[in-house]
Amino acid sequence: MATASPTDRARALYRMGRYDLAAAELVPALADDPDYGDAHALLALCLENQGKLVEAERHANAAVAAWPEDAFCHYVRASVVKARGNARQAAASAREAVKLSPEFVAAWHLLSMIRLDQKDWRAAVACAGEGLALAPDDEGCATVRAAALLEMGYYDQANDSIERLLVRHPESGAAHALRGWYLLDRNDPHAAIAAFHEGLRLNPTASGAHGGLRQAKSSRNLVLRSYRRLERPFTKWIQRLPPYARPLGALVYAVLYVGLVWLGSTIMIFIFLGLVVLTGL
Repeated sequence: MATASPTDRARALYRMGRYDLAAAELVPALADDPDYGDAHALLALCLENQGKLVEAERHANAAVAAWPEDAFCHYVRASVVKARGNARQAAASAREAVKLSPEFVAAWHLLSMIRLDQKDWRAAVACAGEGLALAPDDEGCATVRAAALLEMGYYDQANDSIERLLVRHPESGAAHALRGWYLLDRNDPHAAIAAFHEGLRLNPTASGAHGGLRQAKSSRNLVLRSYRRLERPFTKWIQRLPPYARPLGALVYAVLYVGLVWLGSTIMIFIFLGLVVLTGL
């Protein structure tokens, strides 16, 4: 029986979540071959999962330098750089990964998440769609697509995506959290609270669930719920704009908001003065 290579053992340990042991397998392999791109990439992932991002980026860069035509190396660099908060560089590396390997579903998912972080909702939908065209059951791409559609206020499409996600992945905490946000946007805070609770039960770290739950609880207040119902069409309109146009959209919204407040205040003053005059008579 053939003996497993250090990278094979490291991959097995990585899949088990034993990142420290996987890294220990890779260090001597790199000592023997410093230009082993795959080993650098896998070690970078292990270090990223241990929170050692500076060292992880060093190995991710070494992986790309050693194997510049390898999609996995660019994918790993995108993941590490994203974790370090540099969305622009992460997007460039992820684009290179899908360019080198157009059927690399995980890279499409990563690129869609980067676009989501950049609040480029349309690009996030497009990248997630590329991944779903290759793997219709991919949970990550489906989650990103639903989230981006929801951010833009395309509620029918978002709801369809969320329902399909829940049918295919009923144990997904993120899917239930998205369901909560959908219900909150549709002005049903009580049902939203139940959805957020279910998302947190399945995954206590479900993205956005804690914040959504707090907002849903506050939305049971009639005044706040009425305000958000009036505000939501404007904010969703802004989110549908391209990223570069959103500051202008926000300015238009602010002017309209101030104008409406001024108009409402003026009307209330005239009503008050009218009542004073009528009661004085």
